[in-house]
Amino acid sequence: MTNNQIAVSLEAHSVAAPLDIILISYISKAETRVSRGENSGRVLKEFNVVRSMSVLGTYTGDSQQYTYSLSSLPPNVSGVVILAQRQKEGAIAAAASLTLRSAADRSPCRLRTP
Repeated sequence: MTNNQIAVSLEAHSVAAPLDIILISYISKAETRVSRGENSGRVLKEFNVVRSMSVLGTYTGDSQQYTYSLSSLPPNVSGVVILAQRQKEGAIAAAASLTLRSAADRSPCRLRTP
């Protein structure tokens, strides 16, 4: 991570089929106050809530570089995961994660039901 950007570097490697390179942002903890229904008045605690998903490109085995601006991520994001996934929602070939905010820097995100 440099200059407020996430850098993804892929070395040349033999692959059987093209892979989508996907960036997923998440919040490690969130709380939802339920205002209606059978859970009305309760606070639900959720973990590793996906906030956004972006396809960075397609990897075909050649050395490639991708960058993604931190300002493009939703607020309160705790971290990101990079997936290398076979196209058309296939198997995950590789994964990596990056923590963006330490536990001391973040408080639980409050999600609200309509």
